[in-house]
Amino acid sequence: MGRVWPRFLRWRTDSIIKFEKIDLDKVICLVYLASFNPMFLSENMIDAILEAKDKFKLFTINAVVEQYLIEKKDVDIMRKIDYSAKHNMEKLDCEIFLKTLKTASQLKEIARRPEFREIDKNAQLSVFRELLDKI
Repeated sequence: MGRVWPRFLRWRTDSIIKFEKIDLDKVICLVYLASFNPMFLSENMIDAILEAKDKFKLFTINAVVEQYLIEKKDVDIMRKIDYSAKHNMEKLDCEIFLKTLKTASQLKEIARRPEFREIDKNAQLSVFRELLDKI
């Protein structure tokens, strides 16, 4: 049985399928988040992202996400996504891409702070939600 995961992550993943629109920037951030805090990675999230990939025939950049999700191990995702961006400029809005990586880095940086770990989980999720909504 999959892990129980925060409601706002569940809502975001459901909306990816429900509204037939891939918000790849947020998917990348969520995968990044999962890479350093496994509690954010659930079977439901993996299934939803892989289903979205198949349904919408996404290419290079999602192959990296798929590899990470299937293998469930730490890959150098930023380096691979950066490589994909350089070789697939027509498929990627560079400004959004750079903003996404910056947001993902902010999420990682914030979550590593000792004072952040001391606040309750709802407050932590609020911080993550605010950052994701800025993309």
